[in-house]
Amino acid sequence: MRNKKNKHPQGELLNMINDQFGNFEKFQREYVAYANTLFGSGWSWLVIKDKRLQFLNTSNAENPIGTVFAPLCVIDLWEHAYYIDYRNKRAEYVERLVVNHINWDFCELQVK
Repeated sequence: MRNKKNKHPQGELLNMINDQFGNFEKFQREYVAYANTLFGSGWSWLVIKDKRLQFLNTSNAENPIGTVFAPLCVIDLWEHAYYIDYRNKRAEYVERLVVNHINWDFCELQVK
């Protein structure tokens, strides 16, 4: 994640997003919606497998490391990550992270 407003992904990652989701804005909406389906504490991951992007929610301490999925980025959905700034507005926290703070440079490096 980045602490300043990010740029859009570029290169191969942007091509993958456009191919799979139609465009970057649709991808963002789908990631936000998917992350908000996680009940309770956990993580919402953007992962890649066989050059295909996927969203993956994991509960508690589960993660995709050591599975067939390679993580590109993750949203912390434990209460400690958002409660001080957002209180019970977890959906707003998720949207702001996806729209403004994903480090696309780092994600792009993981695709290669």
